[in-house]
Amino acid sequence: MTVILFDSRVLGTAMTHGRKNARLRRGDAARMLKIPYKTLRKYEQGQQMIPDAILEKLLTYGFTLLYAKRPDLKQQTGMK
Repeated sequence: MTVILFDSRVLGTAMTHGRKNARLRRGDAARMLKIPYKTLRKYEQGQQMIPDAILEKLLTYGFTLLYAKRPDLKQQTGMK
């Protein structure tokens, strides 16, 4: 197992950029992640470390969206 250390600001910045690229408002993203608005703000500003469960949700949502935008993958797997 490899351990990778991240600074909370680095993860928060990545989270903010991802949210903005998805054209989501902070409140909408907080509702999707089922966390309070203020907590999401703390994560994005690097004031609080993002828990594993939230990172797992972000990766799941991200890969799901990427899959949805790739018609070639849908054809290969036969999924709709």
